[in-house]
Amino acid sequence: PVSIGRFFNSGCRFDNYWDQTGVSSLAVKTAMNYDLTSIVEEGIVVDKSSFTAFDISQITEHRMRSSSVVLLMYYTGYLTIKSAKGTLLTLGFPNTEVGSSFSLSLSSWYAANEMKVKTLPAIGKDAAERGDTDGLMEVLNDWYEQCSSQVLSARFEQPYQLMMHMFFISAGCPATVEEGTALGRIDNSMKAGRNIYLFELKVDESPDKALSQIKEKRYYGKFMPSVKKGYAVHLVGVSISSRERKIESYKEEVIQN
Repeated sequence: PVSIGRFFNSGCRFDNYWDQTGVSSLAVKTAMNYDLTSIVEEGIVVDKSSFTAFDISQITEHRMRSSSVVLLMYYTGYLTIKSAKGTLLTLGFPNTEVGSSFSLSLSSWYAANEMKVKTLPAIGKDAAERGDTDGLMEVLNDWYEQCSSQVLSARFEQPYQLMMHMFFISAGCPATVEEGTALGRIDNSMKAGRNIYLFELKVDESPDKALSQIKEKRYYGKFMPSVKKGYAVHLVGVSISSRERKIESYKEEVIQN
């Protein structure tokens, strides 16, 4: 209701009013201590009984489990019930505005420069909408540079995969981690404007190998109907340097009419 009021008060200007409604920083701070993948991804499944088992005292006693963090996010408005089947409930961000705000807030806690972190996603989205992959990858490297070394691993791709996903969610882009296909899972996928990006990440391996995996497993197959509708599908193999902890190089092929 407060967001709606601010919308009319601003002369019906569309904007992200979620950050202006006194949202709880408690959920964001608490989420930092748990598995970020299960929190940022959509489609978190919980049982109805979980809603009666939440004990607020766990926060001060530092006894919270990751499932309790998810419920805390529900109670503070970051998650809502997307669907139900029997006693199982699927939770997710209510809308792009809330998902973007949570991802930006969470990322800011790890950032060396909070103001820069809050501007980078918009710059990256603009590049992606124009199909400017060079520009997008440059901004993604700036994003990684802002991340704490405690977040980015020297050996594993998952932290880079997660931070890339958070970047796209922060930008307000439809994005998915580990989207399933007939022959495997896409590390990261996102859509911006008339462009769809499919990423395969490899640590200390060639971008050619990553791109070959996308092509060999035909990750792009399910997106071919979009190509017929005028979308460009970017297949991007990414090489991550464990020493520099950033994108070292990438190779791209574009499928379009």
